Amino acid sequence: MLITKIYELYRIKLFFGRVEHVFSIEFTFVYAFVFSVLIVVFSHLWRKKINKGPLEYLMRKITG
Repeated sequence: MLITKIYELYRIKLFFGRVEHVFSIEFTFVYAFVFSVLIVVFSHLWRKKINKGPLEYLMRKITG
C-alpha cells in the first residue's frame, strides 16, 4: 500500500518533469532509517539460521 502510493507520486512527478521535489527531507530520512533497521534485523536473523549469505546460498542452490 505504501509502496503503491510512493510509486504513484513518483510516476506523477516524473510525468511532469519535477523529480527533484518528490519527497520531503523528513520522509527521506525516516525511510532510510526504517530501511536500515529492517536490513540489520533481516541480516541478524539470516545469519542465525543460515551460515552463508543470501546470494551465496542462492547460487549454491542453483548450481547444486
